[in-house]
Amino acid sequence: MPHSLPSWPWPQRPGRTSASSCRCLTLAHLLFTLAILLSCCCSMAQAQGTDVPVRDSLLQSTLERLARKGEILVDQRPSPVAADLRRRQDSTPSASSSAAAAPTPTSLPVPFDTSIGANYTSQACPNFFQRFLANTTFTSCAPLSLMLQNSNSFFQAQKSVVRLTQALDASCNANFKLCVATMADLARQIQQDQNCGQDFRNQQPLVLQAYNGLVSYSPLYYAGCLKASNGNYCFANAATNASSPTDSYPYYLPLGIAMPGGSHPTCSTCLQNTMALFSNAASNASQPISQTYVQAAQLIDISCGPTFINTTIPAATSFAARSSSMSPLLGVIITIALLASTNLP
Repeated sequence: MPHSLPSWPWPQRPGRTSASSCRCLTLAHLLFTLAILLSCCCSMAQAQGTDVPVRDSLLQSTLERLARKGEILVDQRPSPVAADLRRRQDSTPSASSSAAAAPTPTSLPVPFDTSIGANYTSQACPNFFQRFLANTTFTSCAPLSLMLQNSNSFFQAQKSVVRLTQALDASCNANFKLCVATMADLARQIQQDQNCGQDFRNQQPLVLQAYNGLVSYSPLYYAGCLKASNGNYCFANAATNASSPTDSYPYYLPLGIAMPGGSHPTCSTCLQNTMALFSNAASNASQPISQTYVQAAQLIDISCGPTFINTTIPAATSFAARSSSMSPLLGVIITIALLASTNLP
């Protein structure tokens, strides 16, 4: 009996692939390639729409993974701070910047700004200093006479013409009549026993300096406010003249400080006008300059010529001197009155 053939198809021989099978494989490859391309496009589109923090996180994780493998080195230092770039201001200052540069009362020099010392017979004297230094009327005067010798802030201001001019502006714009009365009243009070009377009699240096500054307020006010032909204050020119350090010495004469021998201040109109003011003040025996003017004037005339300034002053006068000069005349008047009264019926 012949054998029957199986019902399933026989396998084809190797190397003889049918045309339909080849077409199927080619189409599958194309579809697979297309799918990969679409996947890449979708990934790129999604990456473009992803937030920056997400991308940074992915990048950071990738870098960390590569660093663990030793394939790259990661700089662990903090990120540098971005430079603070700002637009340069114009060369011409604005109104607001000019206003900000204007001096304030607290920025102006003040007297006795370092220490009032401790060598007093009683606490009443330093208490008096603290009271009048805090008095608003006193501070509004910005007294040059009390800052010349006892103000570190004024000493520092003399290193700048601008700052010194601001300080002199404050002094010269003060209410002169009110300030004169205030200084005279304080000069009277400082001699009282309930304030600094005992220390004044003991010639305590700081007390005497304060007293001399109070009584010489007027002559130094006028001298400090004199201006040169260039519009600057004479004192500002003198204090900032590095080529002639002795130019400022005459301004200490009203405080009872004699001019050092060999001083040669600049022979200027400012010096002439200043010494003319001091000559008038020296005629008052109660002013400390009455003891220092003549010697300084003689020194100046040696350098500037014998007629540059007046080396003599009017006879020093005071209330006591005027009273003593009137006593003989007053005695004559009293005698005549007594004689006349005896001849009356």
